[in-house]
Amino acid sequence: MPSLIADAIIVPARIQATMITKLVKCNQKLAEKSNLNMTIVYNSKTESQKNMLYREMKDRMYIKSISESEVATIGRGTDIIYFMPGCEGASEICKQHKILSIAAVAKPVKSGNVSVAIALENEKPRVFVSLSSLRAEDHSLSMDILRIADVSK
Repeated sequence: MPSLIADAIIVPARIQATMITKLVKCNQKLAEKSNLNMTIVYNSKTESQKNMLYREMKDRMYIKSISESEVATIGRGTDIIYFMPGCEGASEICKQHKILSIAAVAKPVKSGNVSVAIALENEKPRVFVSLSSLRAEDHSLSMDILRIADVSK
């Protein structure tokens, strides 16, 4: 069953991890890298969900987690920043450092603040993509993903 976090229902961690792994393969810039680094940004309301995603992702790539207040410390070496619900306010750092941004809910993607979301739509997991945010972060996704995603310009 999906978790209710910060007034948003999010896709279970196991499914998120599988979909993130597939998204990486559809991003030429990331697919070419042998060692990926993902940072999960969370707050006190999303800590348990962060822990679940961390457990699911730790064998797939290097994972670390930081609180919202630590986002400014992110720099080179981070390939993906995953924003838990309510933590997307610091997403501008992804555009500055050319880091792929992913969110757990669709709203920040629809507003163009985050590039990708793996969120629920009609109780089913769905990929949401903001093309303008992807371009600003210097990333792209294959047509295979864009065909099945809810795409915003």
